[in-house]
Amino acid sequence: MMSMTLGVQGQALDGGCGTPPAPPQNLQWIENLMAQQNVWGIETNDTLIRVPIKAHFVTDINGRTFSHKDLLDVVCELNAKYKPANIYFYLRPNINIIRMPVYNPLANFAAGNQLMLDNNINRAVNVHFTNLGQMGLCGYATYPGSGPGSTMRQGGMVMGTNGNCSSPGNTTFAHEMGHYLSLPHPFDETENDPDNAATAERVTRNNNEVLPRLRANCATAGDRFCDTPADFIGTRWNCAGPVPTQLDINGDQFQPDPTLYMSYSLDFCQNRFSPSQITAMRATIPGLRGYLLQPTMPTLDSVKVAPAMIQPVQNDTNVVSNFAFFKWQSVPGATHYCIQIARSANFSDAIVDTFVTDTQFLYTANRMVPNATYRWRVKAFNWQYTCAPISASWTFRSGAPFGVQASQLSADEVELFPSVVEAGAPIRVRFTEPSAQSFQLSILDLHGKLVKSFSSNPADQEGTVSLDGMNSGMYLVQITREGRSMNKKIIVR
Repeated sequence: MMSMTLGVQGQALDGGCGTPPAPPQNLQWIENLMAQQNVWGIETNDTLIRVPIKAHFVTDINGRTFSHKDLLDVVCELNAKYKPANIYFYLRPNINIIRMPVYNPLANFAAGNQLMLDNNINRAVNVHFTNLGQMGLCGYATYPGSGPGSTMRQGGMVMGTNGNCSSPGNTTFAHEMGHYLSLPHPFDETENDPDNAATAERVTRNNNEVLPRLRANCATAGDRFCDTPADFIGTRWNCAGPVPTQLDINGDQFQPDPTLYMSYSLDFCQNRFSPSQITAMRATIPGLRGYLLQPTMPTLDSVKVAPAMIQPVQNDTNVVSNFAFFKWQSVPGATHYCIQIARSANFSDAIVDTFVTDTQFLYTANRMVPNATYRWRVKAFNWQYTCAPISASWTFRSGAPFGVQASQLSADEVELFPSVVEAGAPIRVRFTEPSAQSFQLSILDLHGKLVKSFSSNPADQEGTVSLDGMNSGMYLVQITREGRSMNKKIIVR
């Protein structure tokens, strides 16, 4: 097991990468690979390699997790970054929600190891999303053959939900996936002592230097890739500003490449992996991490368009705040939809951010306040295709909640049955305790319109209500007695 006790390699606004230098056995593997590529059985670059990701969301003390919608977007962006390598990532159903706030924020690497041990699944890249701010990190990963757990579920990645670490538009996910697929930092073994003759990578790529100049050592120093320039900068740096300067042992000035995803340049500088880095990653998957290739990715149709919105309509002005119904049209190829409801235009304060398999969603919580403007939008996807555009953002105004002015009856006091009823059949109400007062029952549709009402005789403990004339669909039933109420959902078929 690899020890994860090294400090932060570099700092960004949200944190740095906590992945330590590659273990010696990993570096030796890269050296052998680069020296003998033709005998390692590497698949040709025109063969698409498909890799499953298992996403784990750790809840914080308030039950919040990483955004479902952002997960779809960052996987889409990951595939764009890895397209030149002909590596394609898809999601393994379903998202694993880990309801253990002790791991959010994550306190240390030991806690991260336990998180992986308890939750990793076999034959997937296990990616845990949690707050790493307490550790000063944006993410970290384990190299092949290292990390907690047995081979087929060994190690993985931890992505920070603090700041913008895991947000769309950042490169941390691609960077940490590179580590998971064997890639070291280009500055490893050089940053701490750039002119050390024994360990630091030299700028020259000439193997025939004349003494006192030392010859190239790119195949045995740094990241072991000779097509990545020698790098010495182990802190975040801006390629558009003044770049730190440093000479190697030959007196040559380092010229680190800011375009490499594995460097520590700022995210907007990065846009590629080198050919040798691609070779190493493609060799890692069928080799050191061959278990990722079985079972093969199932075949699903692509998802290319956004859903058309139906309800609530744009600028609806009276959506019941605790019983709001959302509906949209189905999208070809989609098996799931991500719905978001929020007050802010960028949905950063979403009160709903979840996956559903239907083309409708019923909101029955109490986080939507009355008389406020909200927005909602939907993204269609399946576990293989996450890049379809999201729908337009529609606005609505929340109305008064239904039935919250009364104190609540409990399930021990009153029963409503059945919850699924055939059209025209009755529903029954039964109270467990007698009362001298009558009870009232109201049935509302998803627009908050009263459909049926019923009032019992005084002292009745039971009542039967006919549903004749009601269309199929979902309804809200409110039962009230002595100023106290209960809300229940029923489905008429």
